[in-house]
Amino acid sequence: MAAFSFRDELSPNSLPGTPLQNTTLPAGGSDLFSPVTLVGGDGRIGAFEIYFVPSVGGILSVSRTTPNEVSTTEKLNNGSEIAAGTKFSDVITGTVDDIISLQFSATGGTCYLTVADVSGDLVKWIKA
Repeated sequence: MAAFSFRDELSPNSLPGTPLQNTTLPAGGSDLFSPVTLVGGDGRIGAFEIYFVPSVGGILSVSRTTPNEVSTTEKLNNGSEIAAGTKFSDVITGTVDDIISLQFSATGGTCYLTVADVSGDLVKWIKA
């Protein structure tokens, strides 16, 4: 098998707790990785690209707790089930002191998950 070395200096950082490669899914609705608090300069927005492939069908959600301790759960994929073996990819955003995690509604399978910090690539400061 041929080897490929990607350009590490250009590769985005992964969110702590990811990637998950052929990892057993936790009980339905449980966090796929430990919740992460976003830190950085005030007024900044982070962008994170999610790539997810489950071996069983279910709904992927992002849980978000804001600095004023308001918690919300947002169903991804327009609230539709992601079928077994189907790739799901999307970008979510967050701001300083948000606590985020992902959950999947199904149990009993495995998943492949990466969450990459693509903030510098997708979020740009535009001067008026």
